[in-house]
Amino acid sequence: MEYAFNANEVPDDGQFDGTPLPQGDYPVVAVESEIKRTKDGSGAYIDFTLEVIDGAHKGRKLWFKVNIENRNQQAVDIGQREYKRLHEAVGIASSTRTDDLHNKPFIARVGFGKGEYADRNEIKGFKPYGGATTPAAPVTTSFVKPVTAPAPAAPPPSATGSAPPPWKR
Repeated sequence: MEYAFNANEVPDDGQFDGTPLPQGDYPVVAVESEIKRTKDGSGAYIDFTLEVIDGAHKGRKLWFKVNIENRNQQAVDIGQREYKRLHEAVGIASSTRTDDLHNKPFIARVGFGKGEYADRNEIKGFKPYGGATTPAAPVTTSFVKPVTAPAPAAPPPSATGSAPPPWKR
């Protein structure tokens, strides 16, 4: 099948230049999640896609995995603690679906790890968003282990049926 394409004719959106984000804290939301099997089929993990929602890097994507099934019990325990901290950061105590965590703002601590070909971003921790307005990128707040906080009251639905999320107002 033929398909003619010229990359020079497509305008650059300026969203991604191939470099990792600077180390720091970023306001994000989970926009995608999927439970996947490990390559050898012996385990499973939740693969999350996060999107930066404010600051100079708004729109950039980050990825992280939460180990939920593994032959190594320590790996499972670490995954459970990470998943707990993510729940605490978004303000919910339990969930039955991974998408229960979508579109709920929180702060992700971003650092660096080694990728196959170059350094890459790694999510090092989470904390509640806290309603900060227009934070710089990266956010320069101190990072502490998240504390469970009650979820903020949802805004009343608009005439169209749903109000826009707070970071899109």
